[in-house]
Amino acid sequence: WFGSLVDRHAKRSVLIGSSLATAALYSAGALVYMVTPPIELAAISGVPLWILVTLLLGGTVSGNIYTITVPTLVTQLVLTEHRDRANGLVGTTMGVAMTIASLGSGLALGYGSFSTVLALAIAFTMLAMAHTWSLRLPESAKNRSGDHEVPAMDVIGTIRGIQRPARRPNATDHPARATRTARRWRPPHPRPSRLSR
Repeated sequence: WFGSLVDRHAKRSVLIGSSLATAALYSAGALVYMVTPPIELAAISGVPLWILVTLLLGGTVSGNIYTITVPTLVTQLVLTEHRDRANGLVGTTMGVAMTIASLGSGLALGYGSFSTVLALAIAFTMLAMAHTWSLRLPESAKNRSGDHEVPAMDVIGTIRGIQRPARRPNATDHPARATRTARRWRPPHPRPSRLSR
């Protein structure tokens, strides 16, 4: 679903929208964390705890749109003969960034507090949005990948695909293939037992 979102809209708009949604959800989560007494957040069955969890998870999911969109920019901005190296650099940069973020969040939580982690997350998200806002990508809201029309976002089909994953095809799905497999197969020769020697 996120992939179709990237295909149907300008990538710069998708990046900015992803950052805005992430910053808004993280800010709402930080507000819930600050106004809720710690004893209520400690209750596993308490409503404030699950509101906080839902907001933070929503911010994380909306941030994943960024990681989907950035690699697609390689096809648009880099020449064909240099795309292999560019894709490798993008993957390496994202991996290093995730490692630094995981280490930094652990240190911030250990030497600071949960509020420190939320503040850093919001600050870096806003920084990424400001950087994206300054970019001018050569594209419009229409699809530039070809002359074919981009299909509409199929939310219901996505949900059905998650509920019923595609079955792996086997030889019985193709009668001709099953017949060839049956002809090639021969039962193994039985090994003589020690008693028959």
